[in-house]
Parts: sequence; structure tokens; C-alpha cells
Amino acid sequence: MTPASTSRRARTTVAWGMLDQVLASASNFVVIVIVARSLSAGGFGSFSVAFEVYILTVFIIRGLASDPLSTAHASDAPEQLRQAVSSAAVTTVVATCCLGLVVAGISFVVGDQLAPVLLALAIGLPGLALQDYFRYALIVQGNARAAFFNDLTWGLLQLPLLWLAISQESGATGLLAAWAVAGNAAAVLGLLQTRSGLGRLSQVRPWLRRHRKLWPYFLLDNVIFQASNLVLVVVISVAAGLAQVAGFRAAMTVYAPLAIVGRGIVGVSVPLLARRSHDPRAVKRSALVIAWLLGPMALAWATVTLFIPDHVGRAFLGDSWEIAEPLVFLAGITSAVGMFTVGTSVGLRALGAGREGLNARIVVSTLGLGCAAVGGLIDGAYGVFMALALSAPFQVATWWWLLSKATDQAVHRAGASNGQAEAST
Repeated sequence: MTPASTSRRARTTVAWGMLDQVLASASNFVVIVIVARSLSAGGFGSFSVAFEVYILTVFIIRGLASDPLSTAHASDAPEQLRQAVSSAAVTTVVATCCLGLVVAGISFVVGDQLAPVLLALAIGLPGLALQDYFRYALIVQGNARAAFFNDLTWGLLQLPLLWLAISQESGATGLLAAWAVAGNAAAVLGLLQTRSGLGRLSQVRPWLRRHRKLWPYFLLDNVIFQASNLVLVVVISVAAGLAQVAGFRAAMTVYAPLAIVGRGIVGVSVPLLARRSHDPRAVKRSALVIAWLLGPMALAWATVTLFIPDHVGRAFLGDSWEIAEPLVFLAGITSAVGMFTVGTSVGLRALGAGREGLNARIVVSTLGLGCAAVGGLIDGAYGVFMALALSAPFQVATWWWLLSKATDQAVHRAGASNGQAEAST
């Protein structure tokens, strides 16, 4: 493949990958709006808790399967890549079934309002996680167009199913089940699109053993990131009730398009930059360009939210808007930090610097959760967002410093490797 065709293929992958994220962004935003308008604040709070558990599961699976696939196999030959996709797919299924059993167990010990929602999620969880994995796998295979059509299928299927659940007045449980059924159907489509199969159970252990220098760091990084969000939800719920959780989720929903675009950029950019890991400084430059484009974009979005008329907010988010309105701008600062982190995290993962990424996550999350817990106990969701906004400069500085450190280490390793090669000749 010539450099020109390689560049053209990369641009095509990025273009379709970003279109996929715009679609996923719009689809999830529509779902949240439909759910918020159809349920009471308490019902929407229950749905929000289940949605956070789903996101946590997806991030666990990414650490075990999707992220190692992107970092270690982006340059594989087609047959090797197909085998890697198959091994990671069966790892996804086994891990998610285990997590589904845990969620089902939790559903029997929580309150009556939340229990059936979590049980419905537990049943649909393997297929939902597999759908997310196949999207990543298709992008690594260079077939981001197929990932776009997979998300399009999910988006189109969920609308009539959600309408049916609403017409039957089935509440939060029915709406979550409708959304999950559509996601599972998209997972079946993804299995056909990758043409790799699920693989055998015997492939799970070799996959984990082969990538033992990557997945533990990626997994812990992802879990700490998403668990932090789940802890915030729990803190708000304990301190101020499910209605405040609904306000928290509604405020973050305003930035959901940016958040999903950020996750999409990770999915598209990591395999592309991993192919350039022989030039660590170029990877760092590209990562910082992404960071400094996305962070200010979120701040600009936050500024625009100051001018949202009250009737527009209510039209989209129903009764939850009244709680969310004073939170929206502060949520924008939190979103801006998250978007900056996307860029630096892409660079760290492309360099295979899982340890540095994990260190950054631990330091930042510990500080953020400590401050947010105090803020949440003092003033509910507003206190959480205020505490996170105050810790923003420290978070940005930490990620930037560790990306620089990982780049210097990669340059040193590359120099030592070249020196050994020259000496051997």
C-alpha cells in the first residue's frame, strides 16, 4: 500500500468514525430526552443509575478487549487481525456474562423502584457490551463505515420499541428493556460485519496472557474513570435523593454529544496513532492538538448553554430541567476537562503507556472524588459540580505532565533499541 493510499484510508476511517460518533451522540441524546419526558424524576433517576452501570460495564470490557486490540493489533495483517478480533470477542462475552450475574444479584438487594430496572439491564448486558466491542473492532479493521451502519441500525430499531414501551406505560423497566433489545440486535449485526466469529472459550486465557502488560492498566484506568461517575451518582443519591440524580444526569446530558464524540475520537485515533508509535514526539503533538481542540470546544458549548430559554430546557428534559438548570454551566467545566483528557489519553494509549495513564487517573480521581464527596454532602449535585470545577486546573496539568513523561520514556527506549540494532550489525 502506497503512502498516498494509506493517508487516504486514514482520512476515510476518521471521517466515518466521526460520523459514527455524531450518529451515536444524536441517538443517545434522543433516548435520554424520550426517557426524561416519559418518566417522573424518580423513574428517570432509576434509569440513570442503570445507564451508569451499563457504561461502567462497557468501560471494563474496553479495558479487557477493545483497548488492547486497538493498541497492539492495529498494524496486524488481515488474518492475524481476524484472529485477534475473535479472541477479544469471546473475552467480551465471558467477562460480561460474569458482570451480568453481579448486576442481577445486586438487583435483589436494592429498593423496589430500582430492582426491576437493574434486572432488565443484567439480562441485556452481554449483547450491549458486545455491540460496543464490535464497533471498536470494525474501526481497528479499517471499516468505520460498517460501525456507522451498526449504530444506525440500533438507532432506528430503538425508536419503535421505545414508543411501544411508552404506549404500554411500562415505566423505566420497559424503556430500558426496549433500548437493550435494540442494542442486542445491533450486536448480532456486528458479529456478521466483522466476519470473525466469537471464538472459543479456550482463547480467553491466551488473550489475557498475551496482553498482560496492557489490559490490567487499561482496565483499572477505565474502571476508575467510570466508577468515579458512578460514585458521584451514589453520593448525590444518598445526600439528596434520586431527583437530584435526575438533575445531575440531565445536566450532563446537555454535553452528551461532546462526551460521545470524545469516546469516538479515542476509538478512531488510538489505532491510527499506534501505527506511528515509532515516532513518540509526533504522537504527543497529535494528542495535544486533539486535547486543545476539544477542551475549548466544551467551554464554548458551556457558554452557549447560559442562553437556553427555560421553555426549551423543559421541552427537552421535562421536570428534570428545573433541577438541572443551575448545574449546566458548571457541568460544562467538568466536560471541558474530560475532553482535554481525551487527547492526552489517546497519546498515552497509542504509546502503550498504560502505567502512566493509570497513574494520572488515580491521582486525578482521588482528588476529584474527595472534593466532590464533600461538595455533594454540603450542597447535592451543585456542590459536586462546583468541587470538580475547582479541581480542573490540577487535572489538566497532571495529564499533560504524564503524557510528556511517557513520550520521553518512549524516545529513550527507541534510541536504546536503535543503538542495540546498530551494535549487532
